[in-house]
Amino acid sequence: MNAKTREIKNHCSPASGYRLGIVTPILKIDEYARELAISLESLRSRGCVFTHLIVHASAGQPLQDEFPNAKLLQEREHTHGVYDALKQGFDHLIKEGITHLSWINADDLLEDGFEKVVHLSEKSTDAIVSGSVQWIAENGESFGAVPQWRIRWGMRELFHRNIPPFTQQGMIFPKETWAALGGFDTKYELIADSVFWDKALEAGYEVKFSHALAASYRIRRGQLSANQAKAAREFNDWHASQPEKQGAGILETLIILLFRVQNTPIYIRRFFSNQKMITSKAVEEGSFHKKNQI
Repeated sequence: MNAKTREIKNHCSPASGYRLGIVTPILKIDEYARELAISLESLRSRGCVFTHLIVHASAGQPLQDEFPNAKLLQEREHTHGVYDALKQGFDHLIKEGITHLSWINADDLLEDGFEKVVHLSEKSTDAIVSGSVQWIAENGESFGAVPQWRIRWGMRELFHRNIPPFTQQGMIFPKETWAALGGFDTKYELIADSVFWDKALEAGYEVKFSHALAASYRIRRGQLSANQAKAAREFNDWHASQPEKQGAGILETLIILLFRVQNTPIYIRRFFSNQKMITSKAVEEGSFHKKNQI
């Protein structure tokens, strides 16, 4: 297939040997999960080829009805947090021959621009690839882009200040990254992905970006990620375990200033938006499926 034919067919047509797997941990079927299912089927209808794996507590008919094209994996007993559930999903997909990994939460969405992220990942198979992401409210209304830092220099410093330069929504990474770094450190219930990306950057993995809108990150009541106090405690524990570097504080302050200046238009739009940035109550649940069932 020549380049022109490939472009006409679809950016998501799989390259030779390239197999994408997307994991979703699901607590229960609700309106948000149904919207996710629609967004995934929209990508499939455009020709996007991927394996979608749902990690769940108990399958039942609702999952099969709402996600007819997904594979199901029942979590282990005593699964400890969402990152443990994701780890089980990634390990399962790798055993099935998946070469590249992604995940999307049940209340978030993949947008049509995700196909361009897949296309970029096919061309840069050794890189971590990310697309643009927007915040959406509980009702699905957009209230601005998620700030990003697209320069390799400074990414680790931002992660170390609890400012992700890119988010997991609309992101793809190679299985070799997962295997080489040993997966998530599941003692962290809210920041395990930030710790993982910091290790990947330290190990020298490249990060590439697409400007296409790849995903929507929903801010809603009751989500675990809104527990900022707990996340701050985890970051403090993580920092305490890291060796101190001379001059790191000054460098981090400078990078944060540059990050804020670069993303000033986003902050202005957010300030004048009718939507609140955080609408969620703090949640202290320690286990992914501790109390919730499908």
